[in-house]
Amino acid sequence: MKTPEEIVGGQVHALNATDIDAFMSFWWEDATFYGHPSKLMADGALEIWQLVFTNFNVCSTQATLISCSFLGDSVAEPVPLTQPGSLGPMSSNIAALFKVEGQKIKTASAMVTPAPHVSAMLA
Repeated sequence: MKTPEEIVGGQVHALNATDIDAFMSFWWEDATFYGHPSKLMADGALEIWQLVFTNFNVCSTQATLISCSFLGDSVAEPVPLTQPGSLGPMSSNIAALFKVEGQKIKTASAMVTPAPHVSAMLA
């Protein structure tokens, strides 16, 4: 039996490997994904798939697990994310909160803060 931390970490590793089936296996069919503070971004597995694999250039996106904090079945994690951009790699910092139920993710909330690109800071 996996811990909530292992479940959340597993979906991040599947995302980095661009293994869509493995990524989706960590989510319930009726899971929900919210943007901060309570904007529903995806309702159900199909919409989560569309949000993650359609809106991101997943082939080049890399998420890094730094540390997780957990309380019961909830996992909070800061995730630095690097994606390709027209001016070079772009970094974002994501604060994510996952609610795990019965070995899968039931609810996720995330707040994204873009990190400035070096060339933009020098302009």
